[in-house]
Amino acid sequence: MSKNEAFSLSFLAKRVAVATAMTSTTLCALPARAEETEDLQLITRIASTAGRANADALKQLEALQSGLPAATSYTVRRALARALMESLYDAGRFKDLYSLCANLQKMAEVAGDKDTVLLTRIATTYELLDQDQPDLMVSALEELRDKVAASSEQDVQIAWRTAFMRAYNLRGNFDLALTHALAILQLPEQAGKDEVKPAYHVA
Repeated sequence: MSKNEAFSLSFLAKRVAVATAMTSTTLCALPARAEETEDLQLITRIASTAGRANADALKQLEALQSGLPAATSYTVRRALARALMESLYDAGRFKDLYSLCANLQKMAEVAGDKDTVLLTRIATTYELLDQDQPDLMVSALEELRDKVAASSEQDVQIAWRTAFMRAYNLRGNFDLALTHALAILQLPEQAGKDEVKPAYHVA
């Protein structure tokens, strides 16, 4: 995720709400064994069609989810869950989205994937935003401050600050929202992550 993406409030509203900040690069963040590559490529290929044919992509992703063999790796399960959350958001199925997010958090905890645990915890704070409770959202995000500070993953830093931006924006604290936006822009660019223009996506 680039800093330019992060500065677009409309883009971030979507990306973080689904544990946003979960690009195709992030989907495959863990090293994939040779036998996983085909599954990961299939998930990425289906997810890439969601923008123009989300209903069909969602149907395919849900079919994959329901038919996963018991031996399916965490890497593949994580990639599929994240792609599904994106499509569920587009479909407006927020109850299913948060349920899937909770399941992903449990999987990540078992796998010891601390960054994904943080991303899912940040994402679930959006339920409070949906309930028009930005103050509680801010409190929930503050509880994660130390863990976020200890993470070296920029997606976690961006997701956390973006969630603050959304909460403060709803409260009318535009100065505080801007403070977090500027903090995102000050993050150093990570090698291998391309710049994407702010107008990439409108929620």
